[in-house]
Amino acid sequence: MTDATATAADADWRASVQQSYRNAEVREISKVLAALEPGATPASKLRLASQFEATVFNTATSLENYRKTLAKRLKKLQKNYVPPVAAAAPTTDIQSTIKELRNHYGEDLLYILKHADTAVAEMKAKYGEEKAVQLRQHTDGVRIWATDLGVLPGTEENAKGITAEQLEKLKTYLERKTENIRAHIVKLADADRFLAETLAKKETDFAELANPQPSKILAQCAQRRHEHLYEKLHKTKPLQKPNELLADAMEKAQASVPLPTRSVSQQQLREGLSEADITRALKHLDKMRAAGTVCLAYMSIADKKTVPPKTLVKANQIVNEGIQVCQDVLKTQRENSPPVKLTLEDAWMKPLVFTTDEVVEDTGDAPPSKRRRLTSKRPVIRCRVLLTPNRKVPSNLLSALKRKGAKLIRPEPFGVGSHLLLNFECFEMVIYLVPLVVLIRAKENSTESRTTEDQTQADLNHRDQIYDENRHRWKPLHQGLTDNSKLEVWGATADGRTLGYIVQERLRDASAHATHALRQCFSSTAKATGDFETEILEATALLEFIKIARTTYIPDWVDLD
Repeated sequence: MTDATATAADADWRASVQQSYRNAEVREISKVLAALEPGATPASKLRLASQFEATVFNTATSLENYRKTLAKRLKKLQKNYVPPVAAAAPTTDIQSTIKELRNHYGEDLLYILKHADTAVAEMKAKYGEEKAVQLRQHTDGVRIWATDLGVLPGTEENAKGITAEQLEKLKTYLERKTENIRAHIVKLADADRFLAETLAKKETDFAELANPQPSKILAQCAQRRHEHLYEKLHKTKPLQKPNELLADAMEKAQASVPLPTRSVSQQQLREGLSEADITRALKHLDKMRAAGTVCLAYMSIADKKTVPPKTLVKANQIVNEGIQVCQDVLKTQRENSPPVKLTLEDAWMKPLVFTTDEVVEDTGDAPPSKRRRLTSKRPVIRCRVLLTPNRKVPSNLLSALKRKGAKLIRPEPFGVGSHLLLNFECFEMVIYLVPLVVLIRAKENSTESRTTEDQTQADLNHRDQIYDENRHRWKPLHQGLTDNSKLEVWGATADGRTLGYIVQERLRDASAHATHALRQCFSSTAKATGDFETEILEATALLEFIKIARTTYIPDWVDLD
């Protein structure tokens, strides 16, 4: 056989070997190599195994020779392999390095672990499950680093169980990833700290600008806006220069506030909120107002290098302190103040507040015309899709109505005349959807009414918790205002014969005002197209009206769980 014939034969046997067969051999080689070195994995040895296999494959003369050579070399390698001995660093050097890393990164690692759960939950709510899983993987890695450094309570640094190579990898991870992970945690879980750190960074950036042109542009815009507001408030006093305004505002913001004495604290415990607490809260409000002026003056200064360092940081600390004090005072006041009792006259004395239906068109810089141009939203007087007959009630709407304490009454069999009932202490509000009408009536205290209500409660057997009242009847505005009724309004107490008619007219006015407010909420549904879009907008409008009704009559209303 000539050399040419042998070469052709070699090429023929290599061409007949499938790549999948060679890949299987590479995986087996990687397992053998990984078993020789402690701590290694087959995946980490794939590249070396591939090179090993390629060398044998290219030098073999046949498939049988290829198999024998692989087995022989692997067996020889297993017999004669000597693991490399890494130059072990002195234990004292490892301990000192771990101590330095712990002092430098320990506080950040503890901060990350403290707020990890909150940040992951926030990430899931904002960006989805995948992003939350990625963040959780990073925080789990931080926990391992903190354990190795002995940062976590009850752990000690792993000086004896860590090699110099592992310590170097740990140091690299800490330098590259700690700050990035911490930035995400702060942004997601600690808004106050994120704002404070952002303000400090922006101050540093402005002070180190090589080109002051952006700062000058910002100062010109802020100064122009400040002058516009000053003129709008009809101020006659000359406007201060930004540097002078900043100095005066900072002095007011840093004004001292007397701390409460022991006698005041005892009085607060005995009688609730004291006059000293109210005065202290008002002074902190003044300091917070001055801190806002500090920020405005800072933006109006062209050369930020002339501003004392950490001006914005100090202003932010003053605002945070003031917010905390005011929250504590309000909390004490609410805890010690008796709950405000809702009365019947509140039904018309507390009107539902919405934005006006008249919108003035912006004419830009054009001079004002003699007559204002007004545009009105298209009026909506009925619900087109939501809770209409033979239409199923959305399950999410049912749960939202339940949380807001709204009772849905949907007469059978087709749901004609569906409406909602909001119960308050002295009156009730009925919301009809076809047409959009609101009726506010005094609560009836007669025995007949209570019996009917008990019968209605006994019929609540719908699987979707829809309240069914087959014998529903129209109830007039004078419900609960009979001659024998006892009314307490405007500080007077009398029977229905004396005050009933007056109260009825006031309830009529309140119902008309609430009806107008309800239709204003539904005005956003006028341009909706399609049943699905219309139903979503109508449900949103209905929940908005219920929310405003609840918060108007009960300011501290919280949705039921």
